[in-house]
Amino acid sequence: MLRKDEDRSARQPIRLIDPLRALRNRNLLLTSIGSAFHTAAFFTIIAWAPFVLGEGAIAIGFIFFGWGVCVAFSGVVLAPKMAAWLGERGGAIAAVVLYAVLLLAVATGIKSVVVVCVVLSGLVSGVLNTLFTGSAMSAGTGLRAVNSAGYNFLRWLGGAASAILVGHIAAWLGSMSAPFFVAAGCCIVAAGLLLFRQAEAAADPHAVPAEAAAIGAD
Repeated sequence: MLRKDEDRSARQPIRLIDPLRALRNRNLLLTSIGSAFHTAAFFTIIAWAPFVLGEGAIAIGFIFFGWGVCVAFSGVVLAPKMAAWLGERGGAIAAVVLYAVLLLAVATGIKSVVVVCVVLSGLVSGVLNTLFTGSAMSAGTGLRAVNSAGYNFLRWLGGAASAILVGHIAAWLGSMSAPFFVAAGCCIVAAGLLLFRQAEAAADPHAVPAEAAAIGAD
């Protein structure tokens, strides 16, 4: 029923340090740091929007159910179309700037606007998850699995920092909207980092690796 493993002697050995060593590649490093800033913004929506909405668990659950459907749909369906239209990097830059705009709208604190923008942010998040992951997997000369591991290390570092800091940022700046303004700034930084990425002639910039959507959703 299941395929047998290949001969282990034919496999390229991978050390625990290799994902971090892969980050010495400039394009992979810039993509990974950019994704860390985007993931920080992504976690701001998840961690702080429920407090701004002030609704019960069921209402918040329905809102984020819609958000999750949008993430899944756009990661698989919209992201490849965006890459085909604008290229992998161009599509990611456009999407992360749009994410900043949505965060600024959420920062208004108007409940109806917050609900709509949180759900719509799922569409942009799905596209970014796939395009950032595809860019990372295509960067460098090492194994894609190693590139992906190094990328995800920095990506989720940004998310973890955001989840911890959003409440502190609101307290330090004395505003419930402050985390969203900071997150919008993170998106602009991510866009700037992508602009500094060098074009890679060896990779097709208008296609994403087939497995990018699945890995990007993890």
